[in-house]
Amino acid sequence: YQLLTTLNSIGALRVNRSIHTLAERAQLIALSLMAARKISPISHRSPATLLALIETVGMATLPLLAMWAFACSAVVAMGTIPLGYFSMLSLGTYALLYVSLVAHEYTHIYALQKSKRPAVITRNGWRLGILHTPDTDWREVGSAIAGPAVGGATAMLLAGVFAFATQDSNWLNLGAVCAICHGLSLLPSFGDGWSIARVLRKGRT
Repeated sequence: YQLLTTLNSIGALRVNRSIHTLAERAQLIALSLMAARKISPISHRSPATLLALIETVGMATLPLLAMWAFACSAVVAMGTIPLGYFSMLSLGTYALLYVSLVAHEYTHIYALQKSKRPAVITRNGWRLGILHTPDTDWREVGSAIAGPAVGGATAMLLAGVFAFATQDSNWLNLGAVCAICHGLSLLPSFGDGWSIARVLRKGRT
């Protein structure tokens, strides 16, 4: 189990699913829910290129579009917010998140390319990661800080464009929320913060 978990964490496993196994998969999911056991999603591995990153971010954020469709139906049912305005605001927010995530992660990839470090993109459900060989400590810290900074700045810049085009200051608030979310990745429980904490711990030993 530990070996399979480790291989899955680096995207080294591949599952070929057939339509004939749908009933078996449904039964397995039902049994896991009844037993309160979590099924680990398969990790996907892609080359560290801009096009692959754009596709990977799109796949990782697909659940947000499903949630948006549900929210739209709720808005229509309540009738409290004009559907056109809600659609514009929610799709624009998705664009802020999507573009800033691409900018955030590509900053890491660009830094690795500059230092000629091999890397791949991994995706496990909605979680994204850049798997690479270790770099020098100062480059690791610089990349960890630059990713959230570029992502947050991109969100605010795009929000400013939306606010100017629509004369609606709500975009700036949404951009600030996206920027704060990028900043949260500097917490030790996330990849960027973990990289910084690892270097700091190494410095104390």
